[in-house]
Amino acid sequence: MLAGLVALAAAISVTPVGGEWRDSLQSALADLVHTLVVTVPSSSTCKDRFS
Repeated sequence: MLAGLVALAAAISVTPVGGEWRDSLQSALADLVHTLVVTVPSSSTCKDRFS
């Protein structure tokens, strides 16, 4: 099943529409990671807060 999903993803990614999807997904994931990094406190902040 995993091999089928990988083959499907590879087939979609080589099409023009798949390339657009990949680009938009990368942008959305980058925004999500940035939001998480900004909003989730670092472990040192948590240690100081709960000490």
